[in-house]
Amino acid sequence: MDLAVFPSEITQIILEHLPIKDLIRAERTSKLLQLFCLSEIERRIKTGSLKDEFGVLIHLGQAQAQPQQFDPITKTVQYTIPMDPITINSMYDHRRNIHCSLLRKQPKFEDAASTTKKINYLSQHGFTIPLEKGITEGKTVQISVDNALCQLDASLTRMVPPTATTNTDKKLSLAPIPLSYSLQVTSMRLPLSTIAASS
Repeated sequence: MDLAVFPSEITQIILEHLPIKDLIRAERTSKLLQLFCLSEIERRIKTGSLKDEFGVLIHLGQAQAQPQQFDPITKTVQYTIPMDPITINSMYDHRRNIHCSLLRKQPKFEDAASTTKKINYLSQHGFTIPLEKGITEGKTVQISVDNALCQLDASLTRMVPPTATTNTDKKLSLAPIPLSYSLQVTSMRLPLSTIAASS
């Protein structure tokens, strides 16, 4: 059957009712549908049901990812992470991993008799941001985490420790001043395969 005989308005209305997983699958199967499917995917990401679908959990901080743009060539969605810098303390200068999770919004009903939905972000996939050994004080390092599920860009700064103050009581400190790092997550990219797999 030739899809070109359908008016474009009818094709758009049909695609509006498809689940995102089927929409992404249809985009890969037909060149005639590809433009319509990509347009509908972009609409859902920017203003539709996928606008506030994803979040990220980094160390002890959580933020909702806000879609910035959809690239139809690479088929990835660029997100900004409006998150305050996260402070990470370490007693020694050694390599460690900062644990993170990609979060997906899940509607959760209050109880069986209620139809009121409560939004709950559930952890989907875990990944780590490496904190390397030997970062000098005041230096900022750009970090890029790249795996099959998501790509994350962040900047890591080793903070200058506070200057030692004269203590009138002359109390002996039992532990050294911890090393402090500031982690600022700037952006995240998700491929359509991750969005389809999570839905």
